[in-house]
Amino acid sequence: MAEQTITTPSAFSRRSLFSAAAAIPIAAAAGTSRIADAGSPAPRLTGLVPDQVLVLLVHYREVGTRLRKADADFAAALAEMPDWAKPEIAANGRLGSRLPSWTREELAAIGLPDSMPARPSIADLHNFNRELRKSHPMLRFDRKRLHRARVDAWNEKRRDQKAWFTRTGADAVERRRRRLMTQKTAIETQLMELMTGAAGGFAAGEQALSS
Repeated sequence: MAEQTITTPSAFSRRSLFSAAAAIPIAAAAGTSRIADAGSPAPRLTGLVPDQVLVLLVHYREVGTRLRKADADFAAALAEMPDWAKPEIAANGRLGSRLPSWTREELAAIGLPDSMPARPSIADLHNFNRELRKSHPMLRFDRKRLHRARVDAWNEKRRDQKAWFTRTGADAVERRRRRLMTQKTAIETQLMELMTGAAGGFAAGEQALSS
């Protein structure tokens, strides 16, 4: 049996493979390594990268296109919602908390302090209730009834938010996006396995590309 060696893909090889997906035509999905667009960087891969890698790259590009469409559909659905029902957008542009937002007036109306986050979780309410057990007897007065009222108000607002997600189709788009993210991760895993496999597969092509 011929000796096999395991290679670790360089940063160059990873960038080459994953960025090549955008340049490979759909025809490559049939299993051919012929690249049509001579003006793209993809022709350098012809004959150097196994057909199975090219097929995966085409699939990766297709999933990426569908994922971008899902992102656009999700943004359009959110645009139809009231601000309080929209997920939080973090500083890096990613989604933060998906819980509904409360105004300070709404929180005060159910007896919650200014220290309570604007998007309280049910755990926040339970923690606040536990803290009241240690407080002044006047604050503990009718504590259980007030806690149930707070939980009921929280559940009602959460149901209203979920209704908005259903009404705008955002929940269906989220499910589609999660499926696509799972596919994207699976393809990346397959590609990395091929890239780190025995020499003679991608390893040979990597050496030629970097030469």
